[in-house]
Amino acid sequence: MYAGLFIALAAIVYVRCDNQIVGSLLFSVGLLACLIHEAALCTGRANQPWHALIRQDDKSALYPWWQIFAVWFGLVVINGISAAGLGFLASICIDTTRATAIVEAKLSHPWYWMLFMGFLCGLLIQLAVHAYHKCSCHWPVVVMCVMSFLLLGGEHCIADAAFIGMMQPTGDWHTYLGCIKLVTLAGLGNLLAGALFYNEV
Repeated sequence: MYAGLFIALAAIVYVRCDNQIVGSLLFSVGLLACLIHEAALCTGRANQPWHALIRQDDKSALYPWWQIFAVWFGLVVINGISAAGLGFLASICIDTTRATAIVEAKLSHPWYWMLFMGFLCGLLIQLAVHAYHKCSCHWPVVVMCVMSFLLLGGEHCIADAAFIGMMQPTGDWHTYLGCIKLVTLAGLGNLLAGALFYNEV
C-alpha cells in the first residue's frame, strides 16, 4: 500500500508541473521513497518469484505459477487502489485537470503500444532498482531511469492508476473500460520485463 501512496504522490507532483522535464525529475522522488522504505512495488522485488520460475534455479523452492500470480495481482490491486484513492483525494483539493489530458492521450494508443511501453518501463525500473542496491552512487541512475520512462511515454500500472484517480469524471463507460485495459496491459508489460530481467539484490 505504501508503494502506491508514494507513486501517487509523485504522480500528483508530475501533474502539477507545467514543464514535463521538471515533472519527470521530481517524479523520481516516488521511486526513491519506495526504495528507501523498502515498499513492495510490483515492478521491484515482487518479480523475483517469476524470475526464479523462468530460470528454474531451485525447483524445490518454487511456488506454483498461479500462486505467484495471485500474490503479484493482489499487490497490484492494493497499490493500484491506494494510488487511485490518493489521486482522487488530490483532485478534490487541488487542480489536477492536466491528469485528464494525460489519461486521454494514453487511451488513444492501441493495446500493443500500452503493452510494449509497459515492458520498456519495467526494464528501466529494474535497472533503477538494481542500481540502487549495487551502486555506491545510485541516486543519479534512479533519477535518470525514472525520467527516461516518463519522457519515453512508458506505462507504469500504479502510476497510471494514480493519473486515472485524478482525472475528471466523464460518465462514459467506454473511458472507464479503457482505463481498466490500460492498467492491465501496462501491468502485464511491467510483469514481463521484471520476470525476465529481475536481478538478485
